[in-house]
Amino acid sequence: SPSHVAALPTLSAAALTELGTRLKAAGDHAGAQVHYEEAARADPTMFAPRYNIGVLYLEAGDPHRAREHLEQAHLLDPQSADTMSNLGAIHQAQGNAEVAVQWYRAAVALSPTGPAGQNLSNALVTLGQQLKAKSNKAAIKKFQEALVNWPHNSMAYFNL
Repeated sequence: SPSHVAALPTLSAAALTELGTRLKAAGDHAGAQVHYEEAARADPTMFAPRYNIGVLYLEAGDPHRAREHLEQAHLLDPQSADTMSNLGAIHQAQGNAEVAVQWYRAAVALSPTGPAGQNLSNALVTLGQQLKAKSNKAAIKKFQEALVNWPHNSMAYFNL
């Protein structure tokens, strides 16, 4: 046995996460996922690898697995507006506009100038359209709130 060969050093969770991020940037999503998963195993309390796995699943069109990982990431860092916004996107894509609005509102509260404002506005328009058949007054409130969050939302104007 080659006892003279030094063992490879064990990489830290942070190093594994960084390697995953570089692989993702280079277009190697499968390699990125392997490194993120190794990082999550190496340090289960670390937010970044869990979040990044969730984003990979979201980008791959697997909202169920994305949601699982993003919910875990949210538990690790409840102040991440990006995590909240992604959870909102998953719920909106699954037709649950009310829950999406809750996630987007939480994200906007933490990051008022971030992209969640536009997402919140779009989810409010969807919710308003769903309410329109039941209560025009409630629908109008949603469209107005949509415009407060993103004044350029043409669908909100169209529905008013």
